[in-house]
Amino acid sequence: MKNGKGSKKSGSITKNKLSYEEKEDPETLSSRMLKLAEENTEKSRMDAEELAARIIEFREATAALALDLVSNEDNPAYILGCFILSGVGGDEPARKLVELLDNEKYNSEISQLISPNIGKDAVPYLLTRIDQITQMSFEQRKPLEHTIDSILLCIGSIRSGASVSYLTGLLDDYISNMPDGPFDPSVYGWKYSFFDLLHILEALVRQQNMKAIKSIEKARDSFPIEYVDHKMCQIALGRIKLKKPEGFIPLEAIEMAVPMDRLFQALEGRKSSKKDGFKEAYGEFFNPELYPYHSQLENMYSEQEEDDEYMDNDDDMEDDEF
Repeated sequence: MKNGKGSKKSGSITKNKLSYEEKEDPETLSSRMLKLAEENTEKSRMDAEELAARIIEFREATAALALDLVSNEDNPAYILGCFILSGVGGDEPARKLVELLDNEKYNSEISQLISPNIGKDAVPYLLTRIDQITQMSFEQRKPLEHTIDSILLCIGSIRSGASVSYLTGLLDDYISNMPDGPFDPSVYGWKYSFFDLLHILEALVRQQNMKAIKSIEKARDSFPIEYVDHKMCQIALGRIKLKKPEGFIPLEAIEMAVPMDRLFQALEGRKSSKKDGFKEAYGEFFNPELYPYHSQLENMYSEQEEDDEYMDNDDDMEDDEF
């Protein structure tokens, strides 16, 4: 959903050719938009979005109308109301949209409206909200995990000095306060329970700011090289240094931990190398110029492949004996 701005044709306005503002008022357009949203067909949704874009043209006069639309998430025009707020902009719409990030059903869509449409004006509200969550108790914070992720990604998508300063400070403090040894953040009540390191890294990648390098290097070096967290930190560094932000670190970490392609290949009776698959996907971020642990990682993969080969040979011997 894009921020729409209606275009006006040049020339004099006659009685038979009125501008949108003179021809229709926000309430009329909103009523038609709501009816279309209730129909919930592909065409009605497109038409409703077009009306929402036209409503934005009335600017501040539509803010109260949009606030009413988002007062109930069961309203079929709820997300259209969020869209209108993001297009109108200003302090109150920005504050309200950040508040609505608590809505687990729509927080991802709302975040994608805030970043391009509200932009830097939303950063103070985002930082205030994330600081409020940081001060909450473990139990208070528990149901807000999706909110935290959405806020972090939203901050990351709005490139500014305030955004990168907050995110690097958060990462530094996260690593400094991280408990010793493995732990489950869903049951361990530490300062950053439910703050996901991978979402922090993704947010910093979106900033594409070299000021984040030192903090990410420190985070990387706090994990052994065989840890997925270590590798994802290095991938984040590579994407900033090489200016290649494409990807989504939280999902890639899951794939790295449980490589489905290798599982499918095994089911099909084909063998694959974890090392080769890793190099194909991320090799450019782990070359000797960018990665100080290049040789150690090469040795680790070589040892793993030797172990895999030994296990394969052992299985073949058992099959022959049978």
